[in-house]
Amino acid sequence: MAEVVPFRAVRYDLSRAGVADSLIAPPYDVIAESDRSELEAKSPFNIVRVDLPQGDRERKYRNAAGELRRWLEEGILRRDDAPALYQDRRPRVRPGRFRRT
Repeated sequence: MAEVVPFRAVRYDLSRAGVADSLIAPPYDVIAESDRSELEAKSPFNIVRVDLPQGDRERKYRNAAGELRRWLEEGILRRDDAPALYQDRRPRVRPGRFRRT
């Protein structure tokens, strides 16, 4: 049986980061190079900079970790004060299948 454990989420502070639409991105494995550039142009804090970093294999993950750390230090991202359970209500659609929420 799965164990469900509360955790402290990390979220954008929209008063510092800007409008949510400029910060979000699709899953990294469906983003084309041209789409990544478009997403990066929306905001210096778009999550694509962490989820799908640029550079050679070794450097890109180090850069992503540095970006994430900087956003936390600058208050762009903040960790919730107390552990909690979070409900994910995004619809899931599989082609030729059913829709789940």
